[in-house]
Amino acid sequence: MKFEERTRSDFSFFLMIIGILVLINIISIKLFVRIDLTKTHAYSLSKVSKQYMRQLKDPLTVKAFFTKKLPPPYNANARYLRDLLEDYRAYSNGNFNYQFLDPADDPKLAQEARSLGVYQIQLTAVEKDKFEQKNGYMGLAIVYQGRKEVIPLLQDTTGMEYQLSGMIKKLIQDEMKVVGITQGFGEPAYETELSNLVTILSKKL
Repeated sequence: MKFEERTRSDFSFFLMIIGILVLINIISIKLFVRIDLTKTHAYSLSKVSKQYMRQLKDPLTVKAFFTKKLPPPYNANARYLRDLLEDYRAYSNGNFNYQFLDPADDPKLAQEARSLGVYQIQLTAVEKDKFEQKNGYMGLAIVYQGRKEVIPLLQDTTGMEYQLSGMIKKLIQDEMKVVGITQGFGEPAYETELSNLVTILSKKL
């Protein structure tokens, strides 16, 4: 008798555990929570980037044209970019999408990449202690409401979030801010003294 009661009790406990796990799974699907335990929050999007994701009114698509099995160190760029794009997607309420496409053996994808401003490049790889030249793709295009921003060649992941968010801002903002520069009245020359100002303003978030 005691054995039957103990067995029934163990079975009830087992069912309770299963129920708790199912409940946690349902909650995790409906409620997104991402925890970054690094001291500098290296794997968290900035508040500005999250804000841009909340401002998306229509679907935004990132088309990343990357050759599969890129040689080191280029292969790390694709992994980092994929993780970063997944972070953007997670905060976008479904309005941010991305695709990784390899145009190497697909003429239609190669044509699409060229039409967006991403071209095939030549990469230097070290294989069996020899330097070899390989063709590949390593760029992306952001498309939103019929407009686009392009990174033809993504060689370095440093500042990638800043660069992507800056491009996204240009696409989602309703009005372009205009800066006027007068000439002919003793002002600094546009081509020389003001060239740095133009560069800064063009990249300003």
